[in-house]
Amino acid sequence: MKSIDELSAFYVDAFAEGKGDLVKQSELIGNTLYQSVQKGLLVWLAAIIIAALVFSSSTWILFFILISAAVIGWLLNDQYKQAKQAFNERCYAEIFPKLVKFVDGNLHYASARVVSQHIFTDAKFIPLPFNTYSGQDYLSGEYDGVHFEASTIVVQHQNESSNPVIKCLAQDKALFDGVLIRAEFEQANDSQVVILPKCKPDFDPEYLDSKCYARLERYHTKFAEFERSFVVLASDPMLAKTLLSERFMLRVLSLQQKFGNNVYITVEKGHITVAVNGLHIFDRSRNIYFENFYADDVMSWYGDLMRVFTIFYDLGLTSRAS
Repeated sequence: MKSIDELSAFYVDAFAEGKGDLVKQSELIGNTLYQSVQKGLLVWLAAIIIAALVFSSSTWILFFILISAAVIGWLLNDQYKQAKQAFNERCYAEIFPKLVKFVDGNLHYASARVVSQHIFTDAKFIPLPFNTYSGQDYLSGEYDGVHFEASTIVVQHQNESSNPVIKCLAQDKALFDGVLIRAEFEQANDSQVVILPKCKPDFDPEYLDSKCYARLERYHTKFAEFERSFVVLASDPMLAKTLLSERFMLRVLSLQQKFGNNVYITVEKGHITVAVNGLHIFDRSRNIYFENFYADDVMSWYGDLMRVFTIFYDLGLTSRAS
């Protein structure tokens, strides 16, 4: 972890020059939206005058005024959201690559890239069918001796009905929205061990009978606390027994304490795949529009990144893990 002084110095060195351009762009967007609001008010005033000339009924005049106000308000709000999102994306593109390099020069960052879908599918974290897989904020490289790749991913089952009424009424089902990590792991071989959270509200024991788990067997540990929290499926009970030492299970439980019942782990073919629902490489919901960005924003994003890397230490993957 970097110190506050190091992070502050990084912020000054990395953004003192580029921040001025973003401030100017923010002011330009703000002026444009201000002018749009003025134009919207003029259009609304014109609509009121037209309504008074066209309609004789006060009820229709009031109705027309309210409808025109709603339409103009919706258009202005939509323009505001688009401008805000565009500015936020510009800031993200400026900040995130520099922040990743600040954390470790061996890391590579690609904003629009995502960990391959087959890695998520092969890990067998979710037995439910999905038809949408997307993501962003891809990281790869070597961190504290561990070769890995990671990204934020979103997995959904979208309604594909051709009926517009059904498509409108049926909501898309979000199955996973969080971080997916794949890293080297010495204890892994060609067998597969899958560790799933048991205490989720939507967990159904019947999921374990899904086709994707057909070649796996339920493995029971002798650790009562771990059994209450997780389900273990394994293609080879001997690998599961070797992997699930009390020390390793305590590490997994520490992740559960930190991230709740959102931790999924699969071990196979020389790698460990970890998924944490609700955790993101970078929190892109921060509203930096008009505020630009300041040291506390950068510090928050640094914290996002380091929460991801704490998983490496908690699972004992790095050379410095206790």
